Amino acid sequence: MTTGRHLIVALAGFTLAAVGGCALAPSPFEDTDLFLTNVSVIDIVTGDIAADQTIAIRGDTILSIENAERTRLPANASILASGGYAVPGLWDMHVHAMSDPDLAITNDFPLFIANGITGIRDMASLIDGIAETRSRLDADESLPRPHLYVSGPLLDGQALPWYGDLPLVLTTREDVERELPRLKSAGMDFFKVYDAIPLEAYEAVLEFANANDMRVAGHAPHAVDLKGAAESGQRTIEHLSPFGLRDCVDEPDSWFRRSISAKFNEGSDAYYALTIELFGALDQAACQEAFAAMASNGTFFTPTLVMELNDASRVPSTDLEYLRPESRDWCQTGLDSIAKADPERREETFAGYIELLSQMRGAGITLLAGSDTPNNCLVQGFSLHWELERFVEAGLTPLEAIQSATLHAAAAMDRSADLGQVSPGFTADILLLKSNPLDDISNLRDISGVLANGRWFDEAARLRLLEMVKTTFRQEPS
Repeated sequence: MTTGRHLIVALAGFTLAAVGGCALAPSPFEDTDLFLTNVSVIDIVTGDIAADQTIAIRGDTILSIENAERTRLPANASILASGGYAVPGLWDMHVHAMSDPDLAITNDFPLFIANGITGIRDMASLIDGIAETRSRLDADESLPRPHLYVSGPLLDGQALPWYGDLPLVLTTREDVERELPRLKSAGMDFFKVYDAIPLEAYEAVLEFANANDMRVAGHAPHAVDLKGAAESGQRTIEHLSPFGLRDCVDEPDSWFRRSISAKFNEGSDAYYALTIELFGALDQAACQEAFAAMASNGTFFTPTLVMELNDASRVPSTDLEYLRPESRDWCQTGLDSIAKADPERREETFAGYIELLSQMRGAGITLLAGSDTPNNCLVQGFSLHWELERFVEAGLTPLEAIQSATLHAAAAMDRSADLGQVSPGFTADILLLKSNPLDDISNLRDISGVLANGRWFDEAARLRLLEMVKTTFRQEPS
């Protein structure tokens, strides 16, 4: 696999221009610089396309983007590729990928990179797993990896058995004052709150985060619901599901219990029937008040549509070849349950979710793309493409969908100055495509190469990453 790892050097501003209309200025480039030539660069803010550009990369940073005809390259320039469309590397803003370092390094990270996902926001993994994963990556720079933005455990007021060791139970201010400094010192980037965290602990988490220049993300806790979470300054809220619409219904605890029972005990048809009933019971004025609070407070929303808008027609069988073997039976059981459900009821449920998402967008809420892999039938890397395709199905333009995984993802992490755009001075995370993704969102899958942290994975290298994962599956005991 051809790779390049270069020292980061200070950037100097420059402009390549013709001298006297007939000669080019001396090349400002260094021997270690990398180049993409004759590329169409998509401005992810406006959707404008600049054709025939040369992108110069120094270390892990985009050094310059200039018209190819006006750019003099070094005699032995390292040209990674020519032609195609350049968009920023994608972020999956809701994953669980670091509890098991072996799986993270041999399975998850290669699949993310091969699919053009150059960054992940891990929304709950075990602290020990995160520490070991980072240590192994630090010790071996050859290992492919996305950028990591991690929360550590989920902060909840209870420890339910099906979450294993993921919850860190916090019920009082004293619990928060004892545990959050430990999480911060262990390298957590932000904190994830969950449904049952009590109000006292929730407020203490926000106070600690604000005092330490950190963010709080996660579910809208029952103690505050959507409106209260937004007004408290929670940075993001996750999941468009019946569980999260508490602001909009009477007796929300009852709806929550019924939804859980239907989803996990009664099957998809019962779950769809209850969801349709819930949609009919929504207090639209209360919903709009909650949505307005999210918009006015700059609360980002990660709908994870692939968790709800899911059936065999929307789950490519070729992608499922990369599903972890231990997840395949559960995936098939879920798809079988969906297939047995009344199709009109299923589509009515899907249409209800799309209408709710349209209302949220109409209120001015900014969306983030996240998959919640590895839950359900979700496959690392691949399932973010499913989510972006669901966004377009729900009415977003391809540009708006891509922004949710690039521009808006960077903003949600307070990284708008160096992530989420193909622009000089930004981190060199670039997805080079064979076709224009603004014409068809599925063109994001038609990848020529992935530049991640200044390291290039051409098409052959990407295929080797995918084959490496399959080889690992074959070596696992049956």
